[in-house]
Amino acid sequence: MYKKGETFFRNVLASSGSRMIKAAVMANNTVRIQLDVSPTKLAEIEELMRDCGLTKKTDLINNALVLLKWAVGAVKNGRSIASVDETNGKYRDLEMPVLSHAASLAAKRGEQVAK
Repeated sequence: MYKKGETFFRNVLASSGSRMIKAAVMANNTVRIQLDVSPTKLAEIEELMRDCGLTKKTDLINNALVLLKWAVGAVKNGRSIASVDETNGKYRDLEMPVLSHAASLAAKRGEQVAK
């Protein structure tokens, strides 16, 4: 594959349009990703890290991916993602365009993931 220590760079268009993600595949088979975010988004990232007791952005991204993967699997199976107030039994559905899109695509394809 790649010689030890060898790195190569790829430019990949991000799904958000013209923003560029630079990815480097390292010799140890990990990928380094560079994102362009606004100072406001960086502050949100750092606040989430503090709230969760995380010290590395990698840990935040990994946890976010686990949550998004779970949510996408749920909506593909026709489920809702919601926050429940157990004191009064009320709930509020999570509305995110990405989840609506995943559910719509799954329905069009006739997909259903294993339960």
